[in-house]
Amino acid sequence: MNDDHKRGRVCAFLTSSHRLLGELDEALVTGSRALEITGRLGDLRLRILTTTFLAQAHYYRGEYERVVELAVDNLAAGPADSVYETFGAAQPASVFDRVLLVLSLAELGRFAEAAEYEAEAIRLAEPTQHAYTIGVAHRAAATLHLLKGDWAKARSLVEYGITVARTGNVVLLLPLAVASSAWVLAQLGEADEALNRLREAEQLLERQALALAEPRGMRPLIAHCHLGLGKLYRRTGKREQAREHLTTATTMYREMEMRFWLGPAEAELAEVRA
Repeated sequence: MNDDHKRGRVCAFLTSSHRLLGELDEALVTGSRALEITGRLGDLRLRILTTTFLAQAHYYRGEYERVVELAVDNLAAGPADSVYETFGAAQPASVFDRVLLVLSLAELGRFAEAAEYEAEAIRLAEPTQHAYTIGVAHRAAATLHLLKGDWAKARSLVEYGITVARTGNVVLLLPLAVASSAWVLAQLGEADEALNRLREAEQLLERQALALAEPRGMRPLIAHCHLGLGKLYRRTGKREQAREHLTTATTMYREMEMRFWLGPAEAELAEVRA
């Protein structure tokens, strides 16, 4: 259509898509292209959205200094009355840019600076009443205190984040939050509770994978999920649930003639039946 506004927006969202797929080199290419277009057009809203997506890509590449540079510039560019604007993203850019700053500054050991953005991110997130936004802000804050070794503070933030994610049914945040809780509990000497949380995190990951696989008819992945859940339930002494999942897994492997996986699944099932 020879429309640079549309072209820039497509490049911005391609940056986010590439990042989600783990295609980080491609994310930098489309993000840089989008920024070039927005600079030429003077489109501030698209520039803010693009910069947030690009900063995310740099974060997952471990390029924390670049994340700090981009996020600080983005916050400075945002209009004062746009603090709760999403600009087309899933959460306000002002909150997520601060989240990226907390995470990146913490990785760089710049804890005092990270703490300033931590307080701002939580203060801005709470009034949104948006579970994902609040959960992400608390996850970043918890990560800061985990890296510092401030276990008591990390524990309160992690537990609050878990509550928010469960209440709001934000399944994407739960496995990492629960795993972080296990780390904190282990450091505090609560070994049994830490193990329980690790098992819970494993179960959440298996059930999340199953929820994604079933609507798409991904039968090999569905079978793997049932096998994983069966193993988990067997280790935790829930034999009936283990038998149910392992029976499903072995049946599916047999139907699809996946012999490599059928043997281990049958062995697990035999252990449960013994």
